[in-house]
Amino acid sequence: MGLAAEEHNIGLRAQNELFPDAFHSMLMDNAIKIGRDVLDRVMPFENGSMLNPVGMINVADSLAAIKKLIFEEKKVTLAELQAA
Repeated sequence: MGLAAEEHNIGLRAQNELFPDAFHSMLMDNAIKIGRDVLDRVMPFENGSMLNPVGMINVADSLAAIKKLIFEEKKVTLAELQAA
């Protein structure tokens, strides 16, 4: 894990230096006020090498659960999910 995180951090540094990302940068909190690239900022959660894969897995699991419970099994309505 340590080696994977180190590789990811090197890639992020190279990306920051070679390819600034104005679009994703503007989606971050206080983007205009801070005026810096997203990869040139300290964010509340810095472990991107682990949060990205874990977050993507959680999103995929959540979407699969929504598909199954709302659209296939019809155990919950979309309105009930939104209210919850």
